[in-house]
Amino acid sequence: MSVEIHGVCAERFAAIREAFCANFARDLEIGATLAMTWRGELMVDIWAGDADPARTRPWRRDTIVHIASSSKIAATLSLLMVIDRGLISLDDTVARYWPEFSHGGKQHVTVRDVLTHQAGVPSLNPPASFVTACDWPAMTARIACEPHWSKGARDICYHACTFGFIAGELVRRVDGRLPRQFLEEEIAAPLAADIQLGCWRDVDHPRVALVRPPQFVRTGVRDQLFGAIELAPSSAFGLQDLQFPGLNCLANGRALALLGGVFANGGSVNGVRLLSHRLVRDVARTQAEGVCPYLGAITWGLGLALDNPGFPAPTPSAIHWGGFGGSWMVADPLAKVSLGYAPNNFRLDGDEQHDRRLGRFWHVLRQLLPELPAGR
Repeated sequence: MSVEIHGVCAERFAAIREAFCANFARDLEIGATLAMTWRGELMVDIWAGDADPARTRPWRRDTIVHIASSSKIAATLSLLMVIDRGLISLDDTVARYWPEFSHGGKQHVTVRDVLTHQAGVPSLNPPASFVTACDWPAMTARIACEPHWSKGARDICYHACTFGFIAGELVRRVDGRLPRQFLEEEIAAPLAADIQLGCWRDVDHPRVALVRPPQFVRTGVRDQLFGAIELAPSSAFGLQDLQFPGLNCLANGRALALLGGVFANGGSVNGVRLLSHRLVRDVARTQAEGVCPYLGAITWGLGLALDNPGFPAPTPSAIHWGGFGGSWMVADPLAKVSLGYAPNNFRLDGDEQHDRRLGRFWHVLRQLLPELPAGR
């Protein structure tokens, strides 16, 4: 499929633009947005295609789309910021700040365990109702009462639906603000990053891209981890005003690249410092590794994945995370590069576990990043 690519791309990064174009040429996209920063400066900011599966609306520069679990990048950054401010300590128990969380054998779970998906609450059994999930006090109380799934052992298991609520409640306990307000005031506004938690402003509805819905391959592990919330059949993530941190952000490639730029540039981007150099270094250091029943072999930094043969990053120094449907962020502190990508084609007809779109970007970055001049 021939498509017009809009936006700007520095010549040095032309290979990324070519990979973006190739995904459209091979009919893997409906609409998408991709951006890259290098040394904190935006070098690529491109978009193409359509903002709905019916192809009636062109994708524009200000189009935003549901980024699923890439929302966890924002939830992670929020928690890291209050840690950096001295309001929370990584090796304190969660219960020090949220006493109710100690129920069910979770009294020894630490904040570091939360950021490495070892908090012992990867899902809820039975699932929380949709009404409960929309009520912040009720949902966090439900999580606090859940027994530790590993009987206190530090087992890695992806907290698909619960991570954002746990991180968000920790932030709320020490800062007072709910995740949406913290994201808006402390991250989105300072960075001028177009990211929000749920479509809570009516004025933004017309610029939200509709997704081509996925066809789920049902598995026991997936159903268990992603079934923490009983979603109403009519619910549409991204279009509803849902404060589900870690699951329901809307953004574009530019916003994801800016968030990644914080990790690629020692804690600051666009002249705005969100994290200290020290904490960013810890984010990129191995904090836990093992085999997750859903993700497989994985190495965790603080809230983001590191390079692992079973869950590889484009370079050994890169950190990354993504979301169901294809959105992705990668940041390389050595090359000082960050990339953000967000599409609206959530269904790849059986190719879900090996997204060819991401594979194409991955291979370009693997060749490109080591060739860049040493960072300043």
